[in-house]
Amino acid sequence: MTRREDDGPTAPDSTTVADLEFVAVGWHHPHIHQIVAELLDAGAQLVGVADEEADLALLAGELWGAPVLDVETILASNVDSPASGANLLVTADHPARRSALAAEAMRNGFDVVIDKPAAISNAQLAQLRTAQAETGRRCVVHCSERVSSRATMAAIEMVAAGAIGTLVTVECSAPHRVGDPTLRPDWFWQPSSSGGIIADIGAHQTDQFLALVAADANQRGEPAPAASLEWASTSTLASLGGNAGSLGIEHPGFEHHGTFVLRAGAVTGVGRVDWWTPAGSPVWGDGRLTIVGTEATIEIRKHIDPAGRDGADHLILTDAAGITYRHHAGDQLEWPSALINTGIGTGTDTAAASGDDLNRSTLLFDQTRAFDAVDLALQAQRASDND
Repeated sequence: MTRREDDGPTAPDSTTVADLEFVAVGWHHPHIHQIVAELLDAGAQLVGVADEEADLALLAGELWGAPVLDVETILASNVDSPASGANLLVTADHPARRSALAAEAMRNGFDVVIDKPAAISNAQLAQLRTAQAETGRRCVVHCSERVSSRATMAAIEMVAAGAIGTLVTVECSAPHRVGDPTLRPDWFWQPSSSGGIIADIGAHQTDQFLALVAADANQRGEPAPAASLEWASTSTLASLGGNAGSLGIEHPGFEHHGTFVLRAGAVTGVGRVDWWTPAGSPVWGDGRLTIVGTEATIEIRKHIDPAGRDGADHLILTDAAGITYRHHAGDQLEWPSALINTGIGTGTDTAAASGDDLNRSTLLFDQTRAFDAVDLALQAQRASDND
């Protein structure tokens, strides 16, 4: 028999992020709207928007009621600018430009929240690592399939608490939907400008894998084992002989599917990404996460429950006591307050929290692990057998 537990508060997110002012620069991917919305919901203040393309900046300013500024004014922290008090910059710029923008922002005193893919080449990742190391600023790679997925965050906490025993395998499935192809920018269709399917959306999966491996090691007070790539493969539309099926597009070089295998110590990770969400699905992708341990298994339905339960963030725990269903859609979103607990956006290099709060926040946003997740995705993209 299935037990049901509705965990977490049912009230909307209300975490107070006191006195945090931020700017949003680069509006080339819709994820920027999610990042902005979640920071605003937590109490932060958006004090300026900018983009190299004026029309995108104007639309963002109108939508979010924020001053429209030029990129140079923001980066220079002009004292006459309404954004002069901001210490945090968030971006989802064109993938080929994100790393350069983030590096320049760090060198100008900003902490940065950068949407995945943070980098689409080794040189870009090196640019980020160097800027972060030399400035001491924080560079958070925002992977929404982890930090904005309440059920996923709950699962990571369960692993860290020993609820599944020792971690054995992690399987991430992340189908996506192209939608109206005419609304996609030109860079989206070419791996050379998007990074490729694994470097782009596979970055979510490498991020989740490393976070779960770290949580598993944390329960034993051990450092997380280093992760490596075992195998990777991608396929382009050309491999289908011109049959684009439900995608209805003519871009033979577009990568429609990718799979890869990771290993960290004794833990195996499998990631699958694709653009084949059927038109009949009410969500853009039926993202799933399966976590197998020596004592229990956790299954996550991130965006929809095919069995018909309402909403997102469904967690199913199977252990010695039976099967427990938990709905985490009402949980408080933790990542905005975790930014403050690690000192980000405060203009200081000291954390605002200590003890358990700081430990939880560090587990959520570890700088080395963030870059390592990008590195793994890039390795998998390079190693993939492109048909």
